[in-house]
Amino acid sequence: EKSKVENFVILEKSSGTIEYISNKKDKIVKDTLGNIIAKKNNKELIYYKNLSPKKTIYNTIKVPYSKTFKVVLSDGTIVHLNAGTSFTYPEQFNLANNRKVILKGEAYFEVFKDKTKPFIIEANDVNIEVLGTTFNLSNYEEDGFIDCVLKEGSVRLSEKENQENSMDLEPNQKATWQKNLSVFKTTEVNPENYAAWIHGELIFNKDSFTNISKKIERYYNVKIINNYTFLASQEFTGTIKIKESNVENILELFKL
Repeated sequence: EKSKVENFVILEKSSGTIEYISNKKDKIVKDTLGNIIAKKNNKELIYYKNLSPKKTIYNTIKVPYSKTFKVVLSDGTIVHLNAGTSFTYPEQFNLANNRKVILKGEAYFEVFKDKTKPFIIEANDVNIEVLGTTFNLSNYEEDGFIDCVLKEGSVRLSEKENQENSMDLEPNQKATWQKNLSVFKTTEVNPENYAAWIHGELIFNKDSFTNISKKIERYYNVKIINNYTFLASQEFTGTIKIKESNVENILELFKL
């Protein structure tokens, strides 16, 4: 039986303090000097824009399986965090530096445009650099790839250890980084399908059962063991409404 703590979104502050985000009432967040820097409730954490620190202090949000969470950063950038995601970011962006964050898991970004300070996301082997744009980024440890789907604006992806190995992505394109091959591959896609999880839907378009089952595991906090090897590579197209479905019903559909 899982402990109740495992179902909470966790805020890890740079000081080492851990806060569990579970209650529905708004609460304020203070920095180490006692300044009010943000407000939070059980669904989102919103940082204020009015501070310009000399030192960049990083915090981390950890979202458990079966939950999603929203963070509004101090520059106005909106980040929707998917289930099983860890996101590291500054409490306040230092005016002298680029806007830099770290993602492990999946997030949908609406980046506030600032031509003087690029927004940079570290996703393991890949860096994503943007000025102002909307896109979905998936970087789960258990996947053998990193996916970036661009809705609007422009992004540049580059290998962390080899900046020349890079590519510019255009709207309605998906860039995939195969971790074992160290190469980028692009395909034309419908960005709405990749952002549907924000609205409580899973949309599949010729996806393998293996990939689909990973997503079901994250959204429902379960472990799926498939002993039917033929099914693993079979492709499916369709939509699952997360809150209106349960795992048993979904797996019954796949049985059919």
